Amino acid sequence: MKKIGLIGVVLSMALIIFGIAFPMPEKHLYVSSYAYRSDWTGNGEEYVGGDAYNYQMEASLKAGWVSGVVTMKTICICSGVLILFLTFAETEKLRLISERAGAAGSAAGSTPDTASGGSEIPAEMGTNSTADTVEQGRQV
Repeated sequence: MKKIGLIGVVLSMALIIFGIAFPMPEKHLYVSSYAYRSDWTGNGEEYVGGDAYNYQMEASLKAGWVSGVVTMKTICICSGVLILFLTFAETEKLRLISERAGAAGSAAGSTPDTASGGSEIPAEMGTNSTADTVEQGRQV
């Protein structure tokens, strides 16, 4: 029980810290350097022949990168918080179950009727059947 809680808390904290600490990409656009760089073929960048086209390409690549990072950070933080609350709820549920099992075990050991094979139904509940109750309702 404690192991599940510890794993959940550690996992959730790791996700939350990773989501907060992951760096955002730079906001600087590299548009004028395409024409002057000699290594533009090695990294997928290409000079198309006009600064406006290069600006559009770089802006769309940068927007995709930024939105992907923001989405990843949001998913990490939200799932970390969700796992943290579910871990707390699960450990509380397991604690209550163990308390009730302990209380039921001590209460069951103190009644001699159930240990000797006696009925677990109280005497006042065992006297009337459902059919008797229905017929009493019709007679009134």
